[in-house]
Amino acid sequence: MAIFKTPTKPQSNGEPPAAERAPQFQDAINHLNAAGGHLSEAMNVLSKIGFGLQRGADYILKYRDNLVNAIEAAGGQVEVEGGIEDQIREFLPKRLREENNAGADREGS
Repeated sequence: MAIFKTPTKPQSNGEPPAAERAPQFQDAINHLNAAGGHLSEAMNVLSKIGFGLQRGADYILKYRDNLVNAIEAAGGQVEVEGGIEDQIREFLPKRLREENNAGADREGS
C-alpha cells in the first residue's frame, strides 16, 4: 500500500527529499492527533459553558425563592403552585375561553 511507504522520488518544488519526510500514513496520524486535541479543547469549553448555564439557572431559582419568601414575610400571598397556563386562562376573556372549549368538545366527539 502506498500510504505506508515514503515517496521515493525527490521533489523539485522545494519539498525535502523523500528520506527526510514522514510517510503519508504518519501524516494522517499526526492530523488525527491534532483533531483529537482540538475536540478535547472544544469539549472543555462547552463543559464550562454548560456549568455556567447551570450556575445561572441555580441563581435564578434561588432569587425566585428568596423573593417569594420576602413577599410572604411581608404578609403578602404568592401562588407558587399555579403555572403560566393558569395566568393565561385568567387573562383570556370568558367568551374566547368558551369558544375554545366548544371547539375542543367537537374535536373530541
